[in-house]
Amino acid sequence: MLGRRALQATQHKEALRQASLVLGNSEAIGNIDRLTSYRSSYSVKYTFIAADGAIYTGESPVPNDISSGLHENDPLSIRYLPSDPNVNHPAAWQESDLAIWGRLFGPSIFVVGGLISLLSMRGDRKLVAEGTAAIATVTACNAPVGRSVWFGLTYEFSTDDGTRIEGTGRYGTSLDIGAKIVVLYLPQNPQKNCPYASAYHRAAE
Repeated sequence: MLGRRALQATQHKEALRQASLVLGNSEAIGNIDRLTSYRSSYSVKYTFIAADGAIYTGESPVPNDISSGLHENDPLSIRYLPSDPNVNHPAAWQESDLAIWGRLFGPSIFVVGGLISLLSMRGDRKLVAEGTAAIATVTACNAPVGRSVWFGLTYEFSTDDGTRIEGTGRYGTSLDIGAKIVVLYLPQNPQKNCPYASAYHRAAE
């Protein structure tokens, strides 16, 4: 859906550009019906009357350097496609293709992040429900990065059949190399493993 919207927006932009080159500009003085802002971004909704006498509507993001000069009920010059006035855009500015795609796909980052979190939670639940505990030896401990509060661990442990496995995970406190921790792993796939819960679960020396 986001892809279709982005493609349609870029096609409308090109259609308006081509029409202005071939037919000259088809513009009308519209009216700003609503000016909204979210954090540092602005958008405008407007109406205008095309040459056929019908009323059309439109909506567009507003560049930050122009937003302060716009107010509701102000006149706004609108460029539109004569053959289809539903294809229109404010004449005072134009979005780049990169901005169009970035604006539409930006929210998908949160969707992807949510899906990753859900998949991670499902994996953790499977480890808790079906995992086997093992004692692991810490081979590396890295300090938190950025705003994270978790330390990054690298560790080694042996499965019930004696296979040596190296794993990575996160931990709530710093650990010395050689420290012992409890990890959970899936017997059918020992590469799926993680430290058990948090720093509150330490292995006895």
